[in-house]
Amino acid sequence: AEAQKQMQSMPPEQRNMMQDMMAKQGLQIGTNGGGMSVKMCMTQEMVDDNALTKQRASDPGSDCTHTNHPRSGSSMKFSYVCTKPPSSGEGLITFTSAEAYSMKMTTTSMVRGKPEKTDMQSTGRWLGSNCGSIKPMQLPK
Repeated sequence: AEAQKQMQSMPPEQRNMMQDMMAKQGLQIGTNGGGMSVKMCMTQEMVDDNALTKQRASDPGSDCTHTNHPRSGSSMKFSYVCTKPPSSGEGLITFTSAEAYSMKMTTTSMVRGKPEKTDMQSTGRWLGSNCGSIKPMQLPK
């Protein structure tokens, strides 16, 4: 919501430039209270390694430990703890088909010295084997 407010307050030329720049990275922010759309390119190796549950580790300078619980039917639980910056979270991914999933996640992080809890819900689906200009996401080695 905050990003939407900032985008709306920009002059049209600046807003268009920002939207174009974000689109090249696979990010689109909805308008009028809409959500956010993120396109990610993932290799088969990343899919096999459950990279969806490890996105937080890709933040530069992060120091995170991840736990993926064994898949139970069509669902998998995961959790993470980061020391830099301090945060933690847990979630549940439900694979609704071989090409789609839904995820619910709760995170806790420190904002201005106080803990802040965030609840997120997302869905994802396979768009195709050609990622176009979007490069595969970078994960730690």
